[in-house]
Amino acid sequence: KLGAPLLLARTHARWARALIARGDQEDLGRAQPMLEQAENTAGRLGAEGITQEIVECRAALAAISA
Repeated sequence: KLGAPLLLARTHARWARALIARGDQEDLGRAQPMLEQAENTAGRLGAEGITQEIVECRAALAAISA
């Protein structure tokens, strides 16, 4: 409601990172849509810092899944 899409995208990325760190299967599933939302916003607004956080989160997910 604040109209702060970058703040929301960063929050989603960091929340997803915390869920990934916990490593619970349910949490990993919850992290995916958060990363997608953050990625959509970051890409649309050119927020490279947030995009880098998302890349790191996706790498952590891939490492857990391997």
